[in-house]
Amino acid sequence: MARAAVNILDTAIATNDRQLIRLITNTWVEALNNLVSHSELGEPTLEIAVQRRANELKRHLINEHLSLKRRFQKAETSVLPGIELLLVAVERGKGFRHLSFVISKLWMIAMSDIVGHLGKAGEAPMQELIRILAERLSVAVKDKDQLNAEVCGQAGIELLRAAALSPRPKLLSRSSEKMVIELGVRLVESMNSMVDQITSMRWEEYQSCCKHSEHDEALGLTLVGLGVLRTAIKQDTDHVTSKLLPFIESGFEMAREAHLDRHASTGNGIPVRDLEVIFDAAVDLFAGTEEIQPGSLRIMALKILAFLGVKSSNYQQSVIMLAFQRVEEASRIVNPTERRKQVFRIARTILAFADADMDYYRLSQR
Repeated sequence: MARAAVNILDTAIATNDRQLIRLITNTWVEALNNLVSHSELGEPTLEIAVQRRANELKRHLINEHLSLKRRFQKAETSVLPGIELLLVAVERGKGFRHLSFVISKLWMIAMSDIVGHLGKAGEAPMQELIRILAERLSVAVKDKDQLNAEVCGQAGIELLRAAALSPRPKLLSRSSEKMVIELGVRLVESMNSMVDQITSMRWEEYQSCCKHSEHDEALGLTLVGLGVLRTAIKQDTDHVTSKLLPFIESGFEMAREAHLDRHASTGNGIPVRDLEVIFDAAVDLFAGTEEIQPGSLRIMALKILAFLGVKSSNYQQSVIMLAFQRVEEASRIVNPTERRKQVFRIARTILAFADADMDYYRLSQR
């Protein structure tokens, strides 16, 4: 059924009839939401459809008989149904929030698999996805269509969250940064109030995730926040930086309190996967920021350390071991310039956290 629905949506997209596309997409989104929300078969059914599409796409991308232009066209054709479904699911609001998360997650797992198998050649689908979203956002901004601009921005956040939680987040990091720049700069330049609105809505969602123990959703939003903040600082967009920083700092504090409420007596430690993705996101953020604005993220470093401290009694040892692991990985980089650059990035982050750890220790002794 899912495969037939994809084919029908493909046919509608090929006609370029927006009314027909919207009618079919709305119908399918309604059906998928019922499946995903009320049936254990919902997500696996959608996963099979997405994986089939990804397998078709891989075959096109390695087909030497197709020109590069034709391969990109195939990539565009393949990702368009997913974009249409995601945009409508996001537009439908809170009742479809989980479906938006699932659609994004499954697409990013598929994209990660393609990039993992094909390397640089496998980046075409992500490039097309970013281009299409950015193009639609540009049209919305130009037309001062606040509703569609918000939907595009929110869809971008869903995809970034899914990319951060994908099996190969590092493979998608370059595309993720490009997506932040493409979508974020357009919003900041033309609709500052939209940034405020999207940030506030996502903060409400984060609070809800912490309250209802929706761990992956909350972690994904944290990683998106760190990634967007890094790009905002790098791009010198002060409005986004000043808006995001307090929310992210408060987010780590809220996550810490939520964990204390739920696990005060169990002593559950932080999962290795969580520690790794938070550490890697911190390296990306702190390495660049400490070079541009030394010490500006000290409070955030304190909040992160406090969060890790309540999640694991031996968090210091875990972080040190992970840092050594990342340095060892960096030492295997063939290019000497890139190798030194990555080692310096890790060292700069460790120094920033060491300074904050001294503050954290002094505060904990009071």
